[in-house]
Amino acid sequence: MRKLLITLIVLILLVIGADFAGRAIAESKAGEAIATEGGVSPAPDVDIHGMSFLWQAIAGNYQHITVASHDLSTGKLTGVDATVELYDVRLTISDVLDGNVDSLTSGHADITASIPAPVLASVLEQQELTVAAGDNGALRLGTTVAAAGQTFPVTIDVTPTYADGTLRLGNAKVVEAPAAVPTALTNALIKDFSIDLPLTGLPFRLDSATARVDGSALVLTGSARDVQLGQLLQAAG
Repeated sequence: MRKLLITLIVLILLVIGADFAGRAIAESKAGEAIATEGGVSPAPDVDIHGMSFLWQAIAGNYQHITVASHDLSTGKLTGVDATVELYDVRLTISDVLDGNVDSLTSGHADITASIPAPVLASVLEQQELTVAAGDNGALRLGTTVAAAGQTFPVTIDVTPTYADGTLRLGNAKVVEAPAAVPTALTNALIKDFSIDLPLTGLPFRLDSATARVDGSALVLTGSARDVQLGQLLQAAG
């Protein structure tokens, strides 16, 4: 009986070890495949969730996979951190072993894209920019302007919205500006800060999305259904 128990324990440990090893190999191959076929650099981090991996692999159906990409380029924005949560993922075991992710599909996907203040500063052509939460969901942007040989701080609120694959900063208004700053300068900032940013590099087209401020970054959260990895690779490329 004791030998049988020891044998069973060894077998269980071997299965667990194979499960962890298989998971690690599949995650690595998936990240490399996405990087190679989608032109993504560096390769995204891939995490396959749920137990057991081997059972999911044999069935070709995964409960939940996370793909995290750093320094992603999307349209005019460069340096975006994006995390994609894929649910009800379908991929055959032969494709897993071959490192081929072309046929991967996901029943539901969520994405969180973080756009840091320096990235917004670059696209708005500002040397310095502060990002904070304004009133009623507005994005509060702080910058400086030069007037009469001096530099003055100016604060402007814009409303971030998403529609048809585009992040829009609109309804800009001046929140705070010294009297010494000419109206022409603040009007120019309002024009510059009202901008449409097509998100052509996001992993997939979002059905819906919302924007909010988190710390000093603008965070876009969205979702989509029936996603095919071909969409991800085409967008990434």
